Amino acid sequence: MPINEQQSTSRQHPVPQNVMDVEFRVIGDLTIRQLMYLFAGMVTVYLFYKTGLPTFWKYIFISISGALSIAVAFIPIQERGLDKWLVSFIKAMIAPTQMVWRKTYSPPAYFLADYAEIIKNEIITLTPAKSRNKLDEYLGQIPESMTKLDKIESKKMEDIQFAFSKPYIGSIPVNIKPMFSPSLGMPSGLRYQEPITETITIPVPDRPKPERKEIIKSEIASKMEMLRAIPKVIIKNESLNRVDRVMTNLPAELKGEINIKTTTRIPKTIVAESIKKLKTQESSLEKKVAELLDVTKKAKGEVQSEPEEATQTQSRIDFFSEKFNKLKEEKEDLASALTKSSSNLENLTDNESKEMLSIEVTDLKTKNEQLSQHLVAIQKELFELKNPESVEKETQAQTQADLNEQEIHLPPHMRKKINQAADQKANIIHGIVKDKDGNLLESAVVIIKDSNGDVMRALKTNQLGQFKTQTAIPNGGYTVEAIKGGQKFDIISVEAFGQPIRPINLIANE
Repeated sequence: MPINEQQSTSRQHPVPQNVMDVEFRVIGDLTIRQLMYLFAGMVTVYLFYKTGLPTFWKYIFISISGALSIAVAFIPIQERGLDKWLVSFIKAMIAPTQMVWRKTYSPPAYFLADYAEIIKNEIITLTPAKSRNKLDEYLGQIPESMTKLDKIESKKMEDIQFAFSKPYIGSIPVNIKPMFSPSLGMPSGLRYQEPITETITIPVPDRPKPERKEIIKSEIASKMEMLRAIPKVIIKNESLNRVDRVMTNLPAELKGEINIKTTTRIPKTIVAESIKKLKTQESSLEKKVAELLDVTKKAKGEVQSEPEEATQTQSRIDFFSEKFNKLKEEKEDLASALTKSSSNLENLTDNESKEMLSIEVTDLKTKNEQLSQHLVAIQKELFELKNPESVEKETQAQTQADLNEQEIHLPPHMRKKINQAADQKANIIHGIVKDKDGNLLESAVVIIKDSNGDVMRALKTNQLGQFKTQTAIPNGGYTVEAIKGGQKFDIISVEAFGQPIRPINLIANE
């Protein structure tokens, strides 16, 4: 039995609908959109009703607007609302109906100015950083080789420059006269030429004038025969720039070469890896310095408690000195590497990465300064190991001199304050701020700067006018200044060297 097939090409299919779009229904099947269209139609009908138009035209406009609002809200055409049809009609009437296609020229990537930089960045990303650094160092040490032709060309160029260089000796015009007289018989084919005046650069010696000699006719005849036997050679003026092949070692201004400007930028991965390597070196160096400082202090205590033989003490000092010199060299290399990394950070374009890496470099520089202070302490310990007697005498003399000076110049109540300050921690700056009448100033800002003028601490005084740093500051010179309203204070210099610092009194001048 044959299958009854129906042709489906002429059958109309429904328009695709957005099944995911759900409209909120207010009353029954009435949606908010339909309700808004009805409301707009009612408002339009009311406005036409209240206008002063004639009754005939008034009812015509009312019926048209009411029917249009009902049709837009409830009557779809081919499963599409009337509002969709109206919007599509307006777009079709307004939109342009003629399009013009123009081809835009886009040059190949290898003709672009930054193509060399793109290739270099791709190579850098594919090459490991360590092997790339080693390759750059190796290529920088290889001298540039020259072929035989390049050497010959460079030699010729040096000869040309030497030939056209300015002489340093004065020039004397010399007249070259012919060896024969025009009145004598001359062979045919030769013409008499006027004397040629040339400029020859020669030194001026003190020589006697040559004597004029008589010319013999037979001598002239023999010379003329020699001139006839010489073949004629035509000399042409040729340009010096004409060469048999292209000269590769000419200067840039003589060659027609195209200079493609490219910017050399170091990728942030290389800079980040170098900074990471510096952090590892700094941490290992810090451990070595701390160990050496601890060992030197222990050795100093042992020598002071139990004096050893001079040879044994000297061998210890030599060993410590050798270690100290090695650590000092490593610290200097690390400082130079940090300076180089700081300069490389300026070439980075990524501001976020640049800021993060600059913070790490600043931290490393701070730790490097602390290493310098530890090395100074190690050097001091080594000096005390070498000269224990002189150091002990100097310490006793200095202590006695300080006590005498305090007893002479300071009143009893100030001695008590100094003794209290001696109990404070080392490198802690503290003090009070007063106005010109001696009253304590509250909420005065105290700024502590280092020798380079950078702000190290910013403090504010309490109700008693007191200020104090919570942590110790590094060794070095500092300045302390106060700010409070329009009052002026003197700037006080403070030196921190690992000892308790005396209280500072900041009193306003005006």
